[in-house]
Amino acid sequence: MPETYLDAASTTPLHPQARAALLAAVDEFGDPSRLYGRGRRARLLLDRSREKLAAAVGAHPEEVVLTSGGTEAANLAVTGVARAAGHRRHLVVAAVEHNAVLAPARALSAKGFEVTEVGVDRGGRVDPAELAAAVRDDTLLVCLQHANHEVGTVQPVREAAAAAHDHGALLFVDACQTVGRLPVGMAELGADLLAASGHKCYGPPGTGFLVAGGQARLRPVLLGDERERRRRAGMENLPGVAAMATAVAARVAEAPAEHHRLARLGERLRAGLDAIPEVIVHGHPSERLPQLVAFSVLYVEGEALLLLLDAEGIAVHSGSSCTADSQEPSHVLAAMGAITHGSVRVSFLRDATDAEVDRLLEVLPAAVAELREMADLDSQALDRVAREVSGEPRGPGGSGGPPGGTSPVSRERR
Repeated sequence: MPETYLDAASTTPLHPQARAALLAAVDEFGDPSRLYGRGRRARLLLDRSREKLAAAVGAHPEEVVLTSGGTEAANLAVTGVARAAGHRRHLVVAAVEHNAVLAPARALSAKGFEVTEVGVDRGGRVDPAELAAAVRDDTLLVCLQHANHEVGTVQPVREAAAAAHDHGALLFVDACQTVGRLPVGMAELGADLLAASGHKCYGPPGTGFLVAGGQARLRPVLLGDERERRRRAGMENLPGVAAMATAVAARVAEAPAEHHRLARLGERLRAGLDAIPEVIVHGHPSERLPQLVAFSVLYVEGEALLLLLDAEGIAVHSGSSCTADSQEPSHVLAAMGAITHGSVRVSFLRDATDAEVDRLLEVLPAAVAELREMADLDSQALDRVAREVSGEPRGPGGSGGPPGGTSPVSRERR
């Protein structure tokens, strides 16, 4: 069965140009910190890759810190700035940030820092006025993602930058979902720090980078080796960095031409979801990523729906991104006041087609109907057990519950 892959927000395949760069760099082993010929050649490849990454986001090469991924980049931004902090001991974060931002920010609370979490509206967007009101004269860092990883809402980053800078604070922008998809520029966003991930931008897993502008002082989180201008310890992943830089450069060049086509696919999917009863689409109606559609199906467990779709060769995401193993409800949807169960995220690859959207819309209604029927049967069984335990009379035909076998839960749902 051919696979229909609709989870590009989680990870992407290698871009053809990145694959070529990776293979070419595999044999270029060498320690970039060494002065002999092989080390100098490794340094040259590393420097050229760093220049590509810097150019892609409007930064200077010396501002780029190479990391093992977006998670490390975010941790380095939050914790590294806090380690270098002076008297400023306050952070402002949006409640819908990725856990790679929220977790280190909350961990700083135990080290004498104060963290203010700013809520969002029903579309998952921060109110610029509310965020500005949370920034104080002792604020060190404001964290606001460029676009949300679960519902695709694009945030008012430029307004957040103005609020932060008015009080002398720094702005950190998580751009893992937008580099290679939307225009991303340090100056245009007003960002002082910016994180990106290789594998979300058609580069290899285990690669990422943090841009730390001239105003941002960092102390390393990983200790024991002085690399990346003493901001990050550990040997650089030379083949991975070369492939990531090539992928990012390619995607920055390609993405503008794809925007309208991917947006049209998103609208095609939303129109199809309208035909399925009791489906709620999440995210901002206009300020959103073109290639991502998030929705919840009432009375259905998202994981069960994922498995039924997988059996038909369709890969989508369900649950809270990067926390599905914990079985915790999505903190993003909870912050939005939205349904947290039965959630599904569909995100398109760069070469997604109408046929893939149509395939999902062909399979989805039957899968939803099947799961809802199973849920109704489960509700009837539970209702019968409850009546028998309580000693209530059995219904006509030897079954518990009201005539016709329909439980109160089933009637309410319909």
